[in-house]
Amino acid sequence: MIEQIPAVIAGAGPVGLSIALDLSRRGIRSVVLERKQRLDPHSRATLLVPRSLQYFERLGVLDKLLAAGQRNDAIRILRATDHRPLFTFDFGMLADRTSTPFALALSQDKTERILLDAARTTGLVEVAFDTPFERFEQHREKVLVAAGGGIAFETGVLVGADGAHSSVRAQLGWELEGKTYRTRAVLADIRVSPESDIADGWLADPKAASFTIAIRFSKGVWRIIESAVPETATDAALPERARDLANAIFGPDAWRETLWVASYRKHERRSAQFVQGRVVLAGDSAHLNSPAGGQGMNAGLADAELLSNQIAQMLDDPSRAVAFLAHYGNERMGAFDHDIRGLTDKLEAMETMPAWFRNLVFSAAGIARAMGVETYVARRLSMLSQ
Repeated sequence: MIEQIPAVIAGAGPVGLSIALDLSRRGIRSVVLERKQRLDPHSRATLLVPRSLQYFERLGVLDKLLAAGQRNDAIRILRATDHRPLFTFDFGMLADRTSTPFALALSQDKTERILLDAARTTGLVEVAFDTPFERFEQHREKVLVAAGGGIAFETGVLVGADGAHSSVRAQLGWELEGKTYRTRAVLADIRVSPESDIADGWLADPKAASFTIAIRFSKGVWRIIESAVPETATDAALPERARDLANAIFGPDAWRETLWVASYRKHERRSAQFVQGRVVLAGDSAHLNSPAGGQGMNAGLADAELLSNQIAQMLDDPSRAVAFLAHYGNERMGAFDHDIRGLTDKLEAMETMPAWFRNLVFSAAGIARAMGVETYVARRLSMLSQ
């Protein structure tokens, strides 16, 4: 039996769940297909920027997100050794442009849980775990979708929000084109001693071989990002490396526990197209870029906001369905090329420059402030222009 439903979404990550929740706020039913048996328990992305928070405010989940995370009205980067201020990226200047002039440090698993609970509460979203997308068959006015367990749907639109290894994109025959950087980065979530747990800024290690920063996202819990690690560093050695990083940033004996650690390669890639007829890509399925500066998950949430609007319009006016979705593709490909492509090159250069040169840059913080660099960076980080 084939179930008829307005929208089918492959992938129950933050992008897929946001689209489903957004559509439900407009009275539109959807089903979300997820191959995993449950939400991923790991933290992964940890920063929500003003544009994303503005979107979540409209979706009605901002208060729950704020209750679970660490609000940052300004991002203050302090020297780890003496807590001397290096840079301050103040979002207060954006108060006339957004109702959310701040960033939020919150682990992705908690963001997803809040989105999932909100979506299910609407009664218009079915999230089917352990039910992978398998294939689609596209027609002029509908898409037939087959999922695991012999389940089938007839839908007006299929959204591939199923990640970098997207099965939807694979059937379209598209690849993520671009480049992968040589360097490998490390993410480590650690718990520190109460006396080491400061709440007035993020900590940067000036002595590290590559840019290394610690971000507080809950009481006593910090995310350490080491931008480049030696190729000789094995995955088996990462837990010990996380402990060493913690003690280098917070001081001897600060480390209490490593909650999660992983390494990853940085990319700057996007699909040649985001849309084919009634099949659409969003998030990492469509583009893959460095998460530095919050440009990863937040770029996907910008996709979700525009795509949800276009889906609502196409369902209201089916005769213009292809045009509405094509507009989404053109807009978001343009945003990637203009706002994100090339940014990763700049971040990579900054993150991997020699420690002595990076310290020279840090010592010029006052000059940068006078030249308006901090203001420019805060505006870029907010993503309000995308």
